[in-house]
Amino acid sequence: MRKVLYFLTALLTFTSLNGFAQTYNCLSATSGTQVVAGVSIDVLRSTPLPNANTTCGVGPYQIGKNYSDWYQYNFNTPVTHVRLQFIRIHDDDTIRVYINGSPYDLNNATQSAFAGNGTCGQTSGFITLTPSGELTSTGHQTGSGQGIAYDISLTPNLIDSCRVEHIRHADNNIASDVYYNFCFADDSCSLGFKGVVPPTLCSGRDAQLDATQFPNTTYSWAKIAGGGLPPNWSPSANVRNPVLLNVNPAHAGTYRVTATRGVCVYTFDTTLNVDFSPNVGPVTQKGPVCPGAADTLEVLQVNLPQGGSVYIYDSFGIAIDSFDQGRIDYIFPSVQASDKHPYYVYAVTTGGCVSDTVKFDFKVNPDVYASFTYGLKDGCLEDTVVFTNTSTGDSLVSSWAWRFGDGSSAGIESPTHYYQVPKPDTTLRKYSVRLIVGNGLCFDTLVSDVDINHPLYVNFDIDKDSICQGDSITFTNNSFGKPGTVPKWFWRLGDGTTDTVYNLGHWYYNYAVYQPTLYITDFRGCVDSFKRTITVDSAGGIFFVASDSVICAGEEIVFTGDYSAAGFNSVAWDFGDNITIPLETKVKHSYLLPGTYDVAFSADYRVCPDTNFVRPIVVKPYPRVYIGEDTAICPNGDAIHLQASVTNVLGTVNYSWNTPTKDITSGIYVRHPGMFAVTAEADGCTASDTVVVRKNCYINIPNVFTPNGDGNGDYFLPRQILARSVTSFEMEIYNRWGEKVFETKAIDGRGWDGNLGGTAQPTGVYVYLIKVQFENGITERYQGNVTLLQ
Repeated sequence: MRKVLYFLTALLTFTSLNGFAQTYNCLSATSGTQVVAGVSIDVLRSTPLPNANTTCGVGPYQIGKNYSDWYQYNFNTPVTHVRLQFIRIHDDDTIRVYINGSPYDLNNATQSAFAGNGTCGQTSGFITLTPSGELTSTGHQTGSGQGIAYDISLTPNLIDSCRVEHIRHADNNIASDVYYNFCFADDSCSLGFKGVVPPTLCSGRDAQLDATQFPNTTYSWAKIAGGGLPPNWSPSANVRNPVLLNVNPAHAGTYRVTATRGVCVYTFDTTLNVDFSPNVGPVTQKGPVCPGAADTLEVLQVNLPQGGSVYIYDSFGIAIDSFDQGRIDYIFPSVQASDKHPYYVYAVTTGGCVSDTVKFDFKVNPDVYASFTYGLKDGCLEDTVVFTNTSTGDSLVSSWAWRFGDGSSAGIESPTHYYQVPKPDTTLRKYSVRLIVGNGLCFDTLVSDVDINHPLYVNFDIDKDSICQGDSITFTNNSFGKPGTVPKWFWRLGDGTTDTVYNLGHWYYNYAVYQPTLYITDFRGCVDSFKRTITVDSAGGIFFVASDSVICAGEEIVFTGDYSAAGFNSVAWDFGDNITIPLETKVKHSYLLPGTYDVAFSADYRVCPDTNFVRPIVVKPYPRVYIGEDTAICPNGDAIHLQASVTNVLGTVNYSWNTPTKDITSGIYVRHPGMFAVTAEADGCTASDTVVVRKNCYINIPNVFTPNGDGNGDYFLPRQILARSVTSFEMEIYNRWGEKVFETKAIDGRGWDGNLGGTAQPTGVYVYLIKVQFENGITERYQGNVTLLQ
C-alpha cells in the first residue's frame, strides 16, 4: 500500500510587537482622575480611607496600616498591562488583586525582584503566594524595604480596572502597612494574534479554519504560496472561521489570515498539509459457524498509510478491535447467537483522516440445544435406566450420540441402559451421561449426572483381631442398605455359633484361627456378606534347664529353654547380673563375681499374658593367690623363702607347687634361679600365681669378639652387660707370645677394644686371666681363651 502525503514547512509570521518591552507609566494621584500618557484613569478608595504616603521612593499608595482598605483604578480606555511594585511586606500582610472586577491569581503574573529606590534591600525569600494567588508573608518580618513586583497582562484581552486590597483578618494583630507603585502600559496593536488550522487536512473532506477573535475586527484569508488549486471557501474568505471545502492535495500551501481592528493590523501565516483519506475494501466472513466456535471477519482491502489503524465497531457503538494494515481480520474466539448483527469498519491515518464506514451483517448458524430425562429401576446385579431425548433446536435435530459414563455408548434417540451394581455398593453412584445432538450444521453437548442410590454394604469391626483363649471379642456392625429401608442380619461366628442381632460380643474358649462372617439381605432380597479373620492363641508355658546350678566365678554354664510357640513374639534371658540376651533358646553364660543369681527365661506373647521361669545359680568365689614380686638369687648363697598369700576364701585352702617335689605347703625355700608357681584350691575353685627368681652374682665370659665398629661385639667382656653384683674385678689379656696386650681393674668398664697402644691387634686367639669378687663375699678366678676377629 502506498502513502501519499503533502507536507510543507510551517511558516509563522507576526506583525504584532509582542516581542518588544512595554513602556510603563506610573500614577501619583490618590483620588480623582489622572491623565497619564493619554490614558484617563479614575482613582477610587475604600471607606475608611487608606493612607497616602511614600517610603524608599515607593508610593504614594499605602494600605493596611490600621484596617483592611484598598485603592481601585478604572481605565476609561482599556490597557494591555498593569505593573504593581510592593515594599514593606510584614508578618501576615495579605494583598489581593482584582482585575476587571474579579480576583486575579498572581501565580499567572510575571514576578521580579523590587527594592524601591535601591536603598531598601532586595526581595525576601519569605514572600510567598497563596494557592489562590494572594501575596503574603510566611510569618516573618521582611524588613522595611523588602519587596517584589508583578506584571499583569490578559493578552489578547484588555484590562478595564484593577483593585489592590489589603486583607486584615480579625485575628491579625501584627499585620502592618504595605507601600506600592501602580503603573500601566498600553500596547493594543501588539496583542498576540494567530490562525488556527487542523494539523493535517484530509483529502475529500471539508476543513474548518479559525483565528484569534478581536472585537470590531474584519478578517480575510488568502493562499500566498504553494500553487496548485485555488481554495473553495464557505461562506467566504472574509470571515474569521471559514470552511475550506472538498480539500484536495493541490490545496496544500501557505495561507495568510489578516485581521484589521482600527489602526491595528494583525497577520498570521501558516502552512496547510493535506493527507490522503484512507479507504477500506469489502468485508467478508469466513463462516458462518455455530455458536461457541471461532469465526473471522476479513477486511479484504485496506488503503491506509503506514502507522494508521483500522477500527471495528458493533451495532451498539462499542469498539471491539483496532489494527494496522499488517493485519486485516478480526477473530471471534467463541461466536454467540447475540453476535448476529451488523458490524462497522473504518480506517484512520496517523494524521486523523478517516475513511468511509463499511457495514457488514455478521451471520451465525442455527443452534441446537441438547436435553434429556431418565427413569431408574433398581436391581441386584444391574440397574435399568430409560433415557428420553428432549433436545430442541433452531432447526431439526437429526443425530444423537450417548456416552453413559461407564465406558459404554449408543447412537439412537432414546436408549435404555443397564448399569452394573459394584461390589461393594457403598455410596451414591453418579454417572456423568453425555448427549451430543446435531442438526447437520451445529452440535450441542449436555453432560448430566444420573444418580443411583441403593447401597448394599456389609462390614463390621472387631475390638480385637487376636485374643487369648477364654477371652471375648466385640463385633460392631457397620453395614447399611438403601436409606429408608431396614436390612436383615445373620452372623456365623466360626465356632458353630450363629446370631441375628445387629451388634454382639462372643467368647472363644479354644485356640484356633476363626473367620466370623456377617450376611445382609436388603428390601429387594439382594444378599452380600463380609468376613474377618481372628486368632485365638493358647495360654502357653515356659521352662529351662541349666548344665549346672553351682559354679565358680568365671566358669561357663549352658542354659536350654523350652516354651509354647503359639502366639509367641519373642523370648529373652536375664542372668541377674545386668546381662540379657534376646531371641535365643540355648545360651552360654559365665559370672565374674560370686553370689546367688536368679536366672529368668521369659516369653512375650502377642495376646496372652507374658510368662517366665526363674532358677537360682550359685557362683562361688575364686581364691586370690599372691607369692610376691619377681626376685634374684646368688649361686651358693642363702636360700629365698617364697610364701603364698591367699584371700577371698572361706574354709580350708589346699596348695600345690610346681617344684620337682610337688610341695603342698603354703611356702617353700628356693636355692637356685627359675620360675616357681603355686595353685590354691578352696571349695572346688582354684587359682594360681607365678614368680621368677633370676640369677645374680655372676659373670658371663664370651669366647669371641669383633672390634670392627659395627656396634655389635666390639669389646671383650663389658661388665655392665655380662656381670651382676661385682664388687672387685681384675683382668689381664696376653697374646700367643706371652705379651700383655690389655689389663683393667674397673668393675664397670667396657673391656678390651682389640687395640694395643692404638694399634689394632691381629686376628687370633688370646689368653685371659680374671679375678672377680661378688657382693656375697665369694671370690672366683677364671682363665681361658678368647678369639679376636678383625
